[in-house]
Amino acid sequence: MRLGTTITMIAAVLLLAAAIIGVDYFFPSTADAEKMSRTPLEFKPAQVDRIEITLKESRVMLARQDGLWRSLEPFEDLADAELITKLLVALKDIGWAAPLGKDELEGKTWERSGLAEPSAHVKLGGSGEVIGEAWFGNAAALEGMVYAAVQTPEVPRTERLAHTEVSAFFKRPAEDWRDPRLLRFPPDRVTRIVLANGSGQIEVARKDPKAPWMLVKPLQTRGHNTHIEALLATLLNIKVAVSAGTPDKTAAIPAAPGEEMEITLEIAGAAAPLVARLKKPVEKNAGTEATVSNRKAAFTASSDALDTLWVQPNDLRNDRLASIDIDAVQEIRIESITHSPVILEKKEGAWYLQRHGKAEPANTERATILLEALTQHRIREFTSDSASNLEAYGLQKPFLSLTWVTTDRKTSRMSFGVDAQQNVSAKHENEPFVYRVAANVIAAFPADPVKWKGLRPVSFSIFSLRRITTALGTAPPLVLDYNTDTAQWSGVLAGRDITPMIDRVMADRLADGLSRLTVQDWAQDRAEALQALKVPEITVQIDLTAPARPLIVRFAPTQAGAKTAVLYGMVNDGPDVFFVTRASLLELLGVPVLKAKP
Repeated sequence: MRLGTTITMIAAVLLLAAAIIGVDYFFPSTADAEKMSRTPLEFKPAQVDRIEITLKESRVMLARQDGLWRSLEPFEDLADAELITKLLVALKDIGWAAPLGKDELEGKTWERSGLAEPSAHVKLGGSGEVIGEAWFGNAAALEGMVYAAVQTPEVPRTERLAHTEVSAFFKRPAEDWRDPRLLRFPPDRVTRIVLANGSGQIEVARKDPKAPWMLVKPLQTRGHNTHIEALLATLLNIKVAVSAGTPDKTAAIPAAPGEEMEITLEIAGAAAPLVARLKKPVEKNAGTEATVSNRKAAFTASSDALDTLWVQPNDLRNDRLASIDIDAVQEIRIESITHSPVILEKKEGAWYLQRHGKAEPANTERATILLEALTQHRIREFTSDSASNLEAYGLQKPFLSLTWVTTDRKTSRMSFGVDAQQNVSAKHENEPFVYRVAANVIAAFPADPVKWKGLRPVSFSIFSLRRITTALGTAPPLVLDYNTDTAQWSGVLAGRDITPMIDRVMADRLADGLSRLTVQDWAQDRAEALQALKVPEITVQIDLTAPARPLIVRFAPTQAGAKTAVLYGMVNDGPDVFFVTRASLLELLGVPVLKAKP
C-alpha cells in the first residue's frame, strides 16, 4: 500500500473519530436527550416549606409556617409569598444546555466556571428533609447561560451549562423578601371583624365562612355583605414599607381619640386573632404609621382607600329591604286595610293563587317582581333604631304587610306604614329598626287579589273543542265546528255552508291561539269596564265537550266609540275584567280562516 494512501486512511479515521466524539459531546444520545429535556431540579413547589439562599456576603432563610411564608434571616417578618412562588417556578424551569466535559471540571477552566466557590447556593427543604439543592457559578460566554449544578436525593450532583432566570433573584436586596402588604389572610375564612377607633366600636360577624354577615355592634342587624367584603379587600391591599428608624415596635402609637384605628380579624382555624393598628392619614393617599400583631416591625402604610377604614355603622348595614333566598320562598301572604288577603303558594315550581276557596294559576312574573323588590330595593334612610314610637311612622296600624315562608318553614313578616308627610316606612316584625323607603316600591306588592290572577283567562284543550263562534259587533257571526274524531272543520257564515272555503291549518291556528290567550293585566276598577262590555265590539264563544257551559269572551274599547289601543275583556259574566291590546287581539282573530270570501 502506498504511503500516501495510508496517510489518507489514517486521517479519515481520525476525522471520523473526532466526529463521533463531537456528536456525542454536542448532540447527546436519545436517553441523554430525554434526561436533559426533563427539569433538572425535580420537586413539587407545594412540598417546599423551607428555602435557604446563601450568597457570598449574606444569607436569606424563608420558612412556611401556618400557611404563611416568613423570613427568618436576615430579619424576622412575613415574606413576600408571590416573590417566593416566582423563585420556585424559576428553579423548576432551569434548562440544561450542554454538559461539562472532564477537561472543564479541572484546572483553570473549572475555576472560571465559579462552581468551586458558587456565588449562590439554594437549598429547598420539606417536612424536615432536603428536597433539592442548586449552585450557581459565573456567567458563561453564551448570553443567558450560567454554570450551574443541581442535586436531589435521587440524582447526584451534576454540573452543566444552564439557561435560567434564577440569577436575577440573587441581585435583589434582602428587604425585597419582606411582604409588601401589611396583612395576609384568607378573606373567605374571616368570621369576625372589630373596628375600634377610641371613640366607638363596630363589630361584624358571621357564624361560618358561608353565612351572611351580621352587624353585631353597636346594633344587631343584617350586615351589608358587599361593603364588608370591600372592607376586607381594602385591608388586603394596604402596602407597607419599614418605617425609618423604627425597626421594632417599642411602644404603642400615640394618637388622639378617634385618630387611631385598631382592627381585629378572627379567622377560622387560626390560633389567635390578627390585630392591626393604624393612624388616620393626615390627607387622602398619604402614608401613615401602622403595626400588626404577627409582625415585629413598625411600618409606613399606604393605600388609595385607607381613609375608608374609618366607617360608620350604617356603612356596614344591609341597605336592602330583606335578605331572601328567592328559590326557597314557598308561600306569600299580602294583607292590607283595603282588600281581602292575597295568598300565594308555590307548587312544583309554579305559583298558585288561593281565591274563592280554590287554587288557580297565579301571575308568576308578578311574584318574581315582588321577591326581587324585597331583595333589590335600597333603603332610603335608616330612620330609627327603636320601635318605641311606631305611631310617628304609621306603623302602629300598617296599611300593608308582607309575610313569606321558606322551605324550612321559617316565617318572616314586614309591615309598611305612612306618616303625616306621606313618607313610607318599613319594619321587620322581629327587628326594632324602622326604614324609610321609596313609595314606588309598594307597586310591587299589589293588595288586590285580582292583580295576582294568571294572565291566561281562557284555557282549554283542542280535544274538548266543539265550536268557535266569532262576531264583530252586529255583523253575522262566523261559526266553525270541529270534529274531534276526524280533526276536520266545517262552518257556516250568514246561514251559508262555507266548509269548502275553510283553511284547516289557519283554523287550527285560531283554536290554538284562543286556548293560550294571554292578556296584559287585570282591572281593579271594574265599573266603567262592565258598562262598556254591555255593547261589545268583538264576541268570541267557545263551546267545549266539558264543561257544558260555553266560554263567552267579550271585548270592548276602553273609550266608547273609539278604536282604542287597549280593550276591556271579560269571560262569561265575570266578575273579573282584563286588559288586552288591540294589536295582539287582531293578530289572533285576524287569522285568514277562509281561503276566499264567500
